[in-house]
Amino acid sequence: MVEIQSDLVRSVLTGQINVEDLPDPPSKVIKIFLCCNATDMKHERNVLVQRVYPNIREHCREKHGLDLQIVDLQWGVKDVYQDDHSHQKDVLNEIRRCQRLSPGPCFMALLGQRYGYRPLPASIPGNEYELIRSMVQKHRTRDTRDSELLDEWYIKDSNAVPPTYVLQPISRLIPEYKTNPEAQQEWEETHFKLRRFLQKGSHLCFMDGTMDASTKHKYHMSGVEEEIQQGIMGCSDAENRCLVFIRTIEDLKNYVTDPKTPEFMEVSFNEKEEKLEIDGESEQFLNDLKHKHIPSKVPRNHMIKSTVLWRYDNVINAEFHKPYLDELCLKMSELMTRLVDNAARTHVVQESLPIYNEALEHWYVAKRKSENFYGRDEILGGVHTYLRGAADKPMVIHGEAGSGKTSVVAKVMTEVRNWLPHNSIVITRFLGINSDAADLRLVIHGICQQIALALGNDLADIPDEYKALHRYFLEQLQTIPVDRHLAIFFDAPENLTPDHHAHYMQWLPEHLSDHVKIIVSTRPGAHNILQRLKTEVIKNSSYFIEVPALSVTASADLLSYWLSLRGRRISVEQEIVVREAFSLCSLPLYARLVLEEASTWKSYTRSIRNITAKDVPTYIEKLFDFLEKKHGINLVSKALTYLTASRTGLSETELEDLLSLDDDVMNEVFQSWHPPSRRLPSLPYVRLQNDLDGFLAQKDVDGVTVKFWNHISFEEVAKKRYLSDEAKTKIVYSDLADYFAGIWFNKEKPFQSATKNELDPQQQADRLVASQPLTYKGMDGTTRYNKRKYDQVPRTLYLSGRLQELNKMAFFNYSWIYNNSKALSLQHILSTFALNPSLEASLLTDALQGAQPIIAKNETSMAAEITGRLLSYYAAHPHLRQLIQQCDTDGLPHCAVIPTFPYHQTPGAPLQYTLECNTRMQFFSLMGEDSRYLLAKKQSSQFIKVFDLATGELKQEIFASTGDMHVTPDNSLLVLIDHIAERTIKIHKSDTGEFVGQLVPMNHIQLLPKEKYKIDSISISDYFLCLVITTETSYLFIASVHECRFVQIFALESKSTLCKISPDSRYVFCNCKNVLLSYDLYTLEHIQNIQLEHNPTDMIFTKSGNKAFVVSSKENKIVVLHLKDGCVETSYKIMLQEAMKSDRIIDLRLSHDESNVLIRGLNNLLVYNMKHKRVINRIARPDDVPKQFRLPRSNSAIDLGFAQADFSTDDQYIVGCIFTNVYMWRVTDGELMTSMQSPVGVITTLFVTADRKQVVTHQEDSDIIQVWSLSEAMKYGHVDVLDRLTRPITKILFTGDNAYAFVRCDQSDEVGVVDMCTGQLLDLLTHESLLETLTITSDGHYAFTTVKPRKPNVANKIWHAGERKIIHEFGNAPGYATAMHNESTIICIWQKEINFKAPFYMSRFKCHEEKVQEIPCNVILNFLLRPPFVTGDDKYVIVLTADKYQEHKAWYVNPTVCAFSIEDNFSVASYSPEDLQGSVNIKRILDVRPYGDNPYAVFVFFSNVPDDLNNNERHVSAHYHKTGFMVLDICSGAILKVCDDFLPADMSIEKLLFSNNMKWCVDPDSNIYDITNGVFVKQLDTRGFPPMRFASNGKHVVYYQGQEIFIIRTEDYEEIARVDVHNPISCLEVCDDERTVVVGCTDGSIVSYVLIDHKYDNAAEVISSIPSRQEDQPEDDGRSWDKVESSSDPPNSRPPTALSLSIKDKDRLKQIKPVPRIHPQSDTLLYLSPKSRTCSIM
Repeated sequence: MVEIQSDLVRSVLTGQINVEDLPDPPSKVIKIFLCCNATDMKHERNVLVQRVYPNIREHCREKHGLDLQIVDLQWGVKDVYQDDHSHQKDVLNEIRRCQRLSPGPCFMALLGQRYGYRPLPASIPGNEYELIRSMVQKHRTRDTRDSELLDEWYIKDSNAVPPTYVLQPISRLIPEYKTNPEAQQEWEETHFKLRRFLQKGSHLCFMDGTMDASTKHKYHMSGVEEEIQQGIMGCSDAENRCLVFIRTIEDLKNYVTDPKTPEFMEVSFNEKEEKLEIDGESEQFLNDLKHKHIPSKVPRNHMIKSTVLWRYDNVINAEFHKPYLDELCLKMSELMTRLVDNAARTHVVQESLPIYNEALEHWYVAKRKSENFYGRDEILGGVHTYLRGAADKPMVIHGEAGSGKTSVVAKVMTEVRNWLPHNSIVITRFLGINSDAADLRLVIHGICQQIALALGNDLADIPDEYKALHRYFLEQLQTIPVDRHLAIFFDAPENLTPDHHAHYMQWLPEHLSDHVKIIVSTRPGAHNILQRLKTEVIKNSSYFIEVPALSVTASADLLSYWLSLRGRRISVEQEIVVREAFSLCSLPLYARLVLEEASTWKSYTRSIRNITAKDVPTYIEKLFDFLEKKHGINLVSKALTYLTASRTGLSETELEDLLSLDDDVMNEVFQSWHPPSRRLPSLPYVRLQNDLDGFLAQKDVDGVTVKFWNHISFEEVAKKRYLSDEAKTKIVYSDLADYFAGIWFNKEKPFQSATKNELDPQQQADRLVASQPLTYKGMDGTTRYNKRKYDQVPRTLYLSGRLQELNKMAFFNYSWIYNNSKALSLQHILSTFALNPSLEASLLTDALQGAQPIIAKNETSMAAEITGRLLSYYAAHPHLRQLIQQCDTDGLPHCAVIPTFPYHQTPGAPLQYTLECNTRMQFFSLMGEDSRYLLAKKQSSQFIKVFDLATGELKQEIFASTGDMHVTPDNSLLVLIDHIAERTIKIHKSDTGEFVGQLVPMNHIQLLPKEKYKIDSISISDYFLCLVITTETSYLFIASVHECRFVQIFALESKSTLCKISPDSRYVFCNCKNVLLSYDLYTLEHIQNIQLEHNPTDMIFTKSGNKAFVVSSKENKIVVLHLKDGCVETSYKIMLQEAMKSDRIIDLRLSHDESNVLIRGLNNLLVYNMKHKRVINRIARPDDVPKQFRLPRSNSAIDLGFAQADFSTDDQYIVGCIFTNVYMWRVTDGELMTSMQSPVGVITTLFVTADRKQVVTHQEDSDIIQVWSLSEAMKYGHVDVLDRLTRPITKILFTGDNAYAFVRCDQSDEVGVVDMCTGQLLDLLTHESLLETLTITSDGHYAFTTVKPRKPNVANKIWHAGERKIIHEFGNAPGYATAMHNESTIICIWQKEINFKAPFYMSRFKCHEEKVQEIPCNVILNFLLRPPFVTGDDKYVIVLTADKYQEHKAWYVNPTVCAFSIEDNFSVASYSPEDLQGSVNIKRILDVRPYGDNPYAVFVFFSNVPDDLNNNERHVSAHYHKTGFMVLDICSGAILKVCDDFLPADMSIEKLLFSNNMKWCVDPDSNIYDITNGVFVKQLDTRGFPPMRFASNGKHVVYYQGQEIFIIRTEDYEEIARVDVHNPISCLEVCDDERTVVVGCTDGSIVSYVLIDHKYDNAAEVISSIPSRQEDQPEDDGRSWDKVESSSDPPNSRPPTALSLSIKDKDRLKQIKPVPRIHPQSDTLLYLSPKSRTCSIM
């Protein structure tokens, strides 16, 4: 049980926290602002960009999982200052951002000898400006005579609160500034004057005492000093977060007159001396920074100082200053690395509960979304009432996108702790904010964890599998203590992935306790969630609260509130414009967009353009237009394109990298010049980011802090605008794929730059992007996965169309799949794989989907799961073959076993779902326009199960009535007919089961005493129910299904068998014997009588109802009726006597286009074409299907014929079923396209769904429904699925070469013969009663079985396996048999009668072909204490017998080992304890075992407890005596080895496991003993599970528990393998090769693995010997146990053991010729052909 140690963790998990007290989100980026002058550090900044930053970035990512971003707003651009003077504001904001986000260094200054450019303030506080202006005007001098310029350039903005004076854009007063050099010179002069006025005025104010020194200084300081003031002086932890580089050009003063000097130092002209000199004020200010201010905050070891000399014309020269630049790079790298490492250690995020981090992430969203919340008091009040009230259902808050419903939920989250008791539990999930929050299973699992931790419950009780988890969740909600309130919030369930049917909302509880509340917020139309909540889940409108659009006034008030938070307001005139806009759209999101625009309005702006956007999408489009115009179309469009295409968002460095790789962007940014490194400068990115930040949300994704759209409306508009062109979109995804795959790391990318609209010759440049390894190795040695790569690469490769790379890198790469599942999740892999529709990818997706619960429980079994599920496709599919080969090798370190043949769960098999009903269903119906839902009902049950065929899940159970089920064509009503006496017809609503009404036909007819009636036929339309009820005669009842009343009853003249309503629901047809009657259902009048030759049995109509087809079971003809107004105008017959010879018509189906009629008989299907008036196809029953069949443990044979047949939805195929198979034939030529094999059973029901390409089948007396995919069947063709036996497997025997296994089941009469290469069931041998024992010869040609006999002399049977017949039967009691090793001989010991005291006889049965030679033994045994065995090389038969049995002690007296020489006519040597006492302290022989392959020695266990002790004495003696063993030479009686004290006397020998070489044994407690030396070795830690088998001659021990096997290496106790076999295990064996582990399961399935321990084995050598790993595998004709021999003769009836072999099987066993059948005495089945190569036991 996990305990919550921290109060913060507890408050977050329980929701009892104030959002203001939330800890700051851990930052994942080192963000450093670089401060320097634009001109004097160009070379230094270039080498830092090229040589230092990339290495530090890699260090941050590799060692700490941090990103690095250097913000240098001077690098890569020529003119940083903008027309609107906003640059310095952007700079200071960016410094603050770095200080806020970076956990480590955040500011770096590069200082030379230039003080820097002194920009004009973009705005000045109103009182401050007015003070300066008045002072300038008051002190008129030559320097201030043009002071009126101030009022021209600075204008008061009253929209600012308080008002400010704003410096006007240059182009507003100097229109040609951007293009005319003279205008630019004019601005330089104006700039000088304005700065002089401000400096003069501030100085006068300071002298006057009206302004302090710091305020005065801001009008004198340079931009660099202002940056340092903010970045260093304004940093609270500057000593740890700031670094400074100071460079001095020692001889710079010698070059004052040089034209380049102003780039490195301020120079002014001394008018008095008429010479250039160093600017004294600038020098003083700079010296104060270097020697006073900076050292006061930055320690010496965080400062780097260098001195250089002027070098030629370049001053700083890359070649001549190389040592200096190298030293700079080295020192800067060391310093930055040290600062980053220190920060990482200081700010390391403490490990905490994952569920805490998950809950905290949602609280961050709540905090962000609730900020600046305003209004909505009525909605908040409604939620408050719900939470405090006694409501018993979830509440739904809904509103269209942009209405603010998520903000409402967030606001409630921040307030709910004040509304509910202090010990309440409040949980929220903003669904879709990350991959975990988009997976319903993970969402519910996390909520269950939160509740469990809050209540102090054990987390181990929470299941992982979804269905069990959902049940646990619902039960958990019911067990919340009444003194604890629970409130759960789900925002935006439309953002969930569709897995687990999330969008159906059935996972929500329909009813809640009073103290448990759930609130869901959603938007209309999204996956139809809101409608489902209203109609299927909550069904009560009072629980729905709509969040409507705001009124115009409310919108204006909201805008005013938001403006006030920004220190802004708008004028009255501007408010009119705003209100006009809100009259178009008044959603809060629209108001948010207006806010961004209105925030820029100045009070002096006279012409505010009207806002014409009619809705949110249009407004967003206009916003994007504005951004493209302002920042450049390529920069904006590509940035937004990459951001949107990423799906989860991008970090700032990722987006910078991507834009740097995009040459359209680079050519747009670098139009007039090119920096040394071709990388996006920080400045254009920062400016764009500033304009976008209000619409982006920051979140943590895959360990990276990313930004993405904060509202879905932006994402939708961006997708439509930038990702609608398929060709361009592929390029975008390809660029993303290249980046996240690391293609361009440390590699130059070609480009062509644009100069004057012309392309320069192609060049190459390293874009300095980040590496993308699969893993990172941290400072502490831990491995972290590059989750971004795993997330982005597969999806982007696929969307870019680069499937070959995708296949190689991800889809068919075991290491990628395995590591990806650990880095992210298997669900994430599946969501990616779902993008690829290729055949092999689909198969792999299905395999992983099926294996998901197992891999989630044990990720080491992934390789085995992939291999076992896909092995069927090894030979035919190269990508899957490569993947399996990787699993076989790369997967061995994870799990040391590999499957040798396919699992039973084979993907690609057309069987989509098996729907478990838990009871035998009898009535079925499809519902929905596309037949999506299947209704299944048992006649005697009141419940109707509704299955969703799209998902294979049980959607709901409808409580209705007992009886036969029918459904109206519109699926609205259920009609249930009482099945006991057929007295009542009840009608229910199909969606809820609500009772509508009932009809009681019996009340409307007079019955004579004891007269019975039955319903012969029923037909239902959307409006009418018509049925024929028969007593002595028949009646036609016509009822209104909606009114639940009979509207007419017609008494018919004779008995009727048919009732059909026309498609238009206007007419009904029934019969009186061979007369067809028609009635008008509207007028209730009899219309016409139509004379037929025979009683009709079926009738179908065309869609229009103008034509009908009538058939009778008594003739092979179809009567075609042309109808008008319920009358027959003309008719004709289709004659089918020849085509249906020896058959009869069962029913008809009309194709959807009405061009063909499908006629089903027992043995034939006919396709009759209406246009050509002839049969165009005849499909006969498959030749290999028998006419009758008897399954194991059944009492009679079943007649087999076509059970159902229909057209596919597109009319191209016929789908039919017979016996165990579903077939698809092409309509045009009758060619068999594919077949689908079902489990053991006979299919009796088949439906073809409409528009879903599915077939639903049901087997008689089964509680399972199969759903098949026709598209899968056509896509993959016939897929062999391994058969199961019908009962739990209890014994598995192998042939000597391990090629075949003979399998025995519990409480069954069957023996299965399994091909160990393929897993196919080759043979199924059944008996007349339950099987007792099974033995086989080493070559597998013969089998010995025993049963409890029903007749004399048939208890023991010898089978010829190749001929499938019994060749010898004998005995009345089941015997014990063992087979010789080197020949087809069975040695049997048996009693002639079933009597405990009856003697045992032994014979050797030598088998040759179909003859058996019995060689009896003259020695008669009194008792048989254990089954006999044969020593190596077939030398001796070893028997453990006894002299007598003491009944009062239940004790065999004097157990004796008898060795019968096989070569010497069963001559016997016997060894009793008395014979051996001279050499060994032996009192009693306990057991005897083979001694490996030694033919002349046996292993004897003995006890030194006297044989004549009673049980109590023996129990006491066990404390003092031990069990020993000896190796006995059975030829001479010599004792070769002895150990007197081996085991405690009370240890049962039967519970010990021995290695085949008899060197090791292990007891039930996993204590391992060295038999060779007779000592205890070690005990394995197996959590109390008993061992099952040794493997590898004692090197490994195999265990199983439940449905898992696990293997432990005995040398080092390491568990080297653990796999799930998918079903509970009932039997486990290890083959003679000591590495093949075969598992039998309770469901009758067999699973086989090969053990490969890399410590001992050559994996490649072992794998190459496995037959299933051969590429050139013989074609598999599939199973053969249920087929008859294909021949020119018609198939004959046969029993279940009448088996024919496929061509492949014949090669394995032996080609045989038909022979007359010799009936064994026990055979009672008569349905056999003389040519049948079969044998059956009844």
